[in-house]
Amino acid sequence: LPSDRVSSLFISRRGELCAVTLPFAFKVACFDGARFEPNRVPAVERLKDPGWGWSQLMLQDRRGRRWVPTGEGLLQFSSGDVDSLATAQPVAVYGVADGLRSNNIFRLFEDGRGAIWVGTFADEGNGLARIDPETGRVRVFGPADGLPSQLPIVHAFAEDRTGAVWIGFEQG
Repeated sequence: LPSDRVSSLFISRRGELCAVTLPFAFKVACFDGARFEPNRVPAVERLKDPGWGWSQLMLQDRRGRRWVPTGEGLLQFSSGDVDSLATAQPVAVYGVADGLRSNNIFRLFEDGRGAIWVGTFADEGNGLARIDPETGRVRVFGPADGLPSQLPIVHAFAEDRTGAVWIGFEQG
């Protein structure tokens, strides 16, 4: 592995176990049956702030698109195998300009309808948002939705059998 600190695991489209490692540099390595082979992601390597989240540092949605949370926004890549990220450029970058409370993306989750849920982190206020899978529009949640203005950090997402999305915060 490129680093001893494994921050995220996922299964590639080819069925390979892949690990994302941090700190200091975002690296992806996939297990080929004998060893972990590194895959470069120059679009993330060029960033000054690759982020510091853990548990989910790359999400592949049901359409095969890849989502990479960073300290400079949420990068969306077209569908493809992990090795295609070596030359891929983001097709979209979501951040404050799109309504997110911060460019520092901490957690991601895809619900049963294909929407991407985003937890952000910022000194001036954490955030919770959902990206519509059809339009790409961002819906930010806040006090009008019954959430406190000083939102704790989003730590976990889950969806129950009724389709309700549950969100675990740092404080409840």
